[in-house]
Amino acid sequence: MGTYKESDEQFLYSFNFMAEEMIKRNNETLYELYNIINLFDGNLFHAIKAYEYFDNSFNEYKLSKEETFKILLDTTYHVNYCIRLLSTLDDIMNKLIVKIYLYHNEEIKFEGQKAWDYTNFYKNTIKKDKHNELELPNINTINKFTVNDRHIFTHEGVNLIVDPVIEEDGMTKWYGINAKVIKTKQVDLLEQYKSDINKDINNIKYSVQKCKSILFPMFDEEEKKVIR
Repeated sequence: MGTYKESDEQFLYSFNFMAEEMIKRNNETLYELYNIINLFDGNLFHAIKAYEYFDNSFNEYKLSKEETFKILLDTTYHVNYCIRLLSTLDDIMNKLIVKIYLYHNEEIKFEGQKAWDYTNFYKNTIKKDKHNELELPNINTINKFTVNDRHIFTHEGVNLIVDPVIEEDGMTKWYGINAKVIKTKQVDLLEQYKSDINKDINNIKYSVQKCKSILFPMFDEEEKKVIR
């Protein structure tokens, strides 16, 4: 039987070494699922680490009275990286969901490679399959709360660092000489990102547990076959 550690957010499943080599040769489709969950775990590890660095530097920024800009750069770097990793995790989970479905429906062909191919396949095929008995999680839930944050600072030109020119009551005001006001605005912005990240990390648990309940019995059964 494969080994795995208890975790709400990660899969952490490992085949027996000898079994893994045989499964890799004899059941490529199942082994692909195994590779996807390992890819997910690796990216999640980096996302959690990025969040920890962000949280630590953010707390330091809030308490600091001098040389705050360097600390702010560290803070915004790590929150940026964390949010982008959550987007990557969402893409990986979407792929995993579709691949699980395809494993149980070998007659269905899917040639997609891009992220939107998996999204469209889920909406147009899996959701419409009235005979599907797999209890799969929904797609596009891993970065449900941070997806808009990422879009804003990637495509709309909104900086992670608050500009000293601030809109207030329909008027443009210059706060360049009032560092305290700027810092308050900056902290409010980062607190919102922090809240969104925490919500998304909590969403990860549900999707992972749903996939575990399908995948782990499949992995265990296949491993038993090859090491008899």
